[in-house]
Amino acid sequence: MRKKRKYEMGRPAAMTKLGSKRIHLVRGRGANLKHRALRLNTGNFSWGSESVTRKTRILAVVYNASNNELVRTNTLVKNSIIQIDATPFRLWHEKRYGSSIGKKKKEGTKVATKGDTKAKSSKEAKPAKEAKPAKEAKAKSKKEAKPAKSAKPAKPAKSAKPAKEAKPAKEAKPKKDAKEAKPAKEAKPAEDKEAKPVKDATAAAATTTETKDSKKSKKSKKSEENKDGEESTKKSRSVIAKQKKRAKRHTLEQALEDQFSTGRLYACISSRPGQSGRCDGYVLEGKELEFYMKKIHQKKKGGAKSS
Repeated sequence: MRKKRKYEMGRPAAMTKLGSKRIHLVRGRGANLKHRALRLNTGNFSWGSESVTRKTRILAVVYNASNNELVRTNTLVKNSIIQIDATPFRLWHEKRYGSSIGKKKKEGTKVATKGDTKAKSSKEAKPAKEAKPAKEAKAKSKKEAKPAKSAKPAKPAKSAKPAKEAKPAKEAKPKKDAKEAKPAKEAKPAEDKEAKPVKDATAAAATTTETKDSKKSKKSKKSEENKDGEESTKKSRSVIAKQKKRAKRHTLEQALEDQFSTGRLYACISSRPGQSGRCDGYVLEGKELEFYMKKIHQKKKGGAKSS
């Protein structure tokens, strides 16, 4: 009988699942390290026909030739077919060729642009009518000008009758009349001083309303620019010419375009997550994509019949 040596020792499978990143280090022979991924949710995937690699999210496991249980439990193993997020590749394609992918998105953008143009035309027409603050300022100035007319309270001089009643006293009549007459004259400048701040307040109110209107118009313009998004970005003539030249030579597979419209791409895992701690792969294209699409449809039909 011979006992197993250390180098012949086996370990349990990693059975890497979908989830937040969790990797354990395992010491191997010769002080080498293995990166055992227990959970992963991202990976580097290459688009072979375009020679582009992007880091994307892993969304689900769709097909595995060895065992359907690995599909049900979302276990990441080499050569399993998965679905990944298409946004990094879509953004690259738009930047490279200057055209968006997916019919649904194109239609949505067209409708949005038409609505935006109508909204812009209506919004641009409105500021012409917004000359109301000036009218309001005039109305306010007129209303506030009326109190100035009512500033005739020089009538209190008639209340100098008590001075006449003071005649029976026969005490320094001229002095009292002079003293009482002076306050009546001094009251006028006080009223004038009080009237001036009113005019200043009207001017301040008019300016504040104008500044508020200007701020609102600026905010509306900024929001419209943000809504336009990609349309607001400026491109030089040379860049536009390059994009058109590339687009003439470029043809996108219909199956891939349909996947881009859904926002998900089929990919195959080419690395070993239990050994390297990474879940990298490539996007399925051509005959390989057709083969796995058929397998996935057969599996769905079989599942529907069994249920």
